[in-house]
Amino acid sequence: MSLDAAPTDEVVGVEASRWHDAVAEALGAGYRWLCLITAWDSSGETVTRRGGRRATGSAHAAEGPGPDMVVCCRLLDRSTGRAVRLETRVSFDDGYRLSSVRDLLAGAVWYEREVSDQFGISFDGGDPRRLVIHPDRSGTGPAPLRRSVELAARAPGPPGGRERSRR
Repeated sequence: MSLDAAPTDEVVGVEASRWHDAVAEALGAGYRWLCLITAWDSSGETVTRRGGRRATGSAHAAEGPGPDMVVCCRLLDRSTGRAVRLETRVSFDDGYRLSSVRDLLAGAVWYEREVSDQFGISFDGGDPRRLVIHPDRSGTGPAPLRRSVELAARAPGPPGGRERSRR
């Protein structure tokens, strides 16, 4: 099979307030296999014609008071091989909050915890346990996959200082 003939996901944009309902509708339409729930920091990007994303401007450019995060849920209909990808924007103004879908998909709990740890997105009605990667214990700081977070390994050295050597 060539990549040109490979089936593409149907991408559906969803308002954050309808997230839970949209996942329930997709499940009712036969997309019952949870493949993935993930997120990304959408600051400094635009959408291309085929649904892909292309970075524009600085990777650390903020849009307003804080960048939006995109949360994506990919569900598969195993009988047909078709997949749907639900995407929603979670804004800084809303405190990066989204409804949990753990009551619909048992496997969503782990994905939501991972997204919460890595991006700082809170899932209302989600797993109440403490974060897996807690900033006080891990040394990575809060939400290490946000573009606004500078990881220590990527931080530039002092001006005129020695270059870091690889071990």
